[in-house]
Amino acid sequence: MYNRMKNNLHYYKLKFQIGMSRFFPDLYIRTQWKGMPINLRKSLNDLYVFKEIFLEDEYLTVVKQVKRSPKVIIDLGAHIGLTSLYFHHHFPEAQFICVEPVEESYQVLNKNMSIVKDYRALNSVIADKEGTCNIYCYSWWSSCTISEDINNKRIGSISRPEGKRKLEKRQVNTISLPAIIEKYHIGKIDLLKIDIEGAEKQLFEGDVSWLQNVELIAIELHEKYIEVDGILTTLDKNGFYEIDKPSNRVRIFKKNLG
Repeated sequence: MYNRMKNNLHYYKLKFQIGMSRFFPDLYIRTQWKGMPINLRKSLNDLYVFKEIFLEDEYLTVVKQVKRSPKVIIDLGAHIGLTSLYFHHHFPEAQFICVEPVEESYQVLNKNMSIVKDYRALNSVIADKEGTCNIYCYSWWSSCTISEDINNKRIGSISRPEGKRKLEKRQVNTISLPAIIEKYHIGKIDLLKIDIEGAEKQLFEGDVSWLQNVELIAIELHEKYIEVDGILTTLDKNGFYEIDKPSNRVRIFKKNLG
């Protein structure tokens, strides 16, 4: 009860600061969680993500499934780095590789992750091959999708804010997981977090040889927009089984090492 009240107080204090921020020149709202400095933009969307990750422990179930001393954690769709910071708190010696295609989020990601001793940030889209692709961006959530179909569904929905908050289509570089593994000489990925706004379908339809390097996957499947049966089949064929679903959007798949 005390922790809930404390978290609620923290949340509403930040919400008040964001509401008042138009009167101050600072670019960021600065806060802390368990001693870690955290930068949020002056927007409620960053605050909502902060609340989910730190105040509601959205990834605590994932943390409990990770082996005691993970060496490599990869964050696909890293946004402003809050999930990676949460994992860093629990696994301070791990190396982090964060992939984030939206330039505005990528800049804050680097600012937040600067406290981590060993991290790399890539301003790219994760894909099944190297090259370029178009992304459809929104100022709300500071998110994007590579799928024109998902973009059309979002901006056409009266229940979603993307239609009023869409930005110009952009072209960005793409990078594959095999390329990341080769570039950083990775033998094993202890934890792979995936939240890539529907692009998980293409990721699992392409070269999935990288799955042999992965022990644990925490993924948000955007079932509202894509067919996920193929992803689940691919995971099953490569020796992954699903941990009981936590009471949030994240689904956890662990490799059967027996």
